[in-house]
Amino acid sequence: MPFRIGDEVRSTVDSARVGVVRELGPSYAGIQYYRVFWNGPAGTQMVPETDLRENAAVSTPTQALVRGQIVGYADFQRIITFHRISRDQPLRNNIYAFNASRTQFYPFQFKPLIKLLDSATGRLLVCDEVGLGKTIEAGLILLEERARRDVRTVLVVCPSGLRAK
Repeated sequence: MPFRIGDEVRSTVDSARVGVVRELGPSYAGIQYYRVFWNGPAGTQMVPETDLRENAAVSTPTQALVRGQIVGYADFQRIITFHRISRDQPLRNNIYAFNASRTQFYPFQFKPLIKLLDSATGRLLVCDEVGLGKTIEAGLILLEERARRDVRTVLVVCPSGLRAK
């Protein structure tokens, strides 16, 4: 893609670098070179056309990813986090306790947690058959609450035989 003087370009090697084409450079082995002014300490450099792309504004993380304008994992996480918290109901569908526990994953053990997150009162009674993982369900709920806010007090009501557990 040929560029003209004054075009704003982005480096394909480091997508955080945005510059302006200052002049048309020489052509070597069929590759056109451009003198590009980069903001910052890099100043002006001669850059091959293959290392440049048009700098276009994007409005979504998907567009930025497709156009190669995401610098790396940290930049991608920052953009995704921004779009998640800018929604009407932020972070409601994220379950932080999912990877935080060292237990065998059983989807039914997350049902009470999802019910709690969807409830208007923020309260839940966990009662299942013996051996279905009520302790794990309560632990997942506690992990999730601690990930979302500062938890100072927790009340656990259980039979006296389970107090030590």
